[in-house]
Parts: sequence; structure tokens; C-alpha cells
Amino acid sequence: MSTVILGAGITGLSAGFRRRRIVCEQLDVAGGICASYYVDGNGGASRPVFSRLSYRFEKGGGHWIFGSDPGVLSRIRSLSPVKIYRRKASVFFPGLDCYIPYPLQNHLYLLPARLR
Repeated sequence: MSTVILGAGITGLSAGFRRRRIVCEQLDVAGGICASYYVDGNGGASRPVFSRLSYRFEKGGGHWIFGSDPGVLSRIRSLSPVKIYRRKASVFFPGLDCYIPYPLQNHLYLLPARLR
């Protein structure tokens, strides 16, 4: 019986690698919620091209919790090139016309009093 892994997030990629199975992904990039995408200064998509005028966004809000574990990071580096980013992120709330730095729970004081 042939097995195919559907979804190239971190779990699908890990399962495919471990079991030596084909991994299929609906999107044009692998990574699932761990993938990033770029938007240029005018709001247009710039992926896969990154320039100093682009903003990087994380689909899952930066759920690379396991990325700080040296063993896991070493394993990931053995499989693919890895870039390390210093996290400087915030969330834009268009209805409030304001940015709140990440992690949100540490910066709730920046929200209007009625929302806190």
C-alpha cells in the first residue's frame, strides 16, 4: 500500500522525511503556519522576493516555539538552510489605527481603555 502525506507543514514534512514518503502541499510553499510571507511597502505581495523595503509576516504569528531548542534547530539546519531573525513584531489593528507590539498580552496597556 502506498502512503502520501497531505500537507507540508512541520508535521507533514517530518512525517514524510521520517517515513520516506511523498509530501503534497496545496500552496506554493511548504511550512504551514511556520511559513513566512512578504509584503512590499505598498501592500502588494513580494514573495518569494525579499527586499529591504519588504515587511515579513508569519502566518501563524511566530509559532516557532521549538526553534529555540538547540537539538531541534540543529536537526532543522541539517535538512535545510535556516535564517535567524531577531523578532521585532507588532499587530496592526485597522479599526483602531494602531500597532501593538508582540506578544500582545505584554502590551495590552497600549489598547484603548474600553478594550483593555
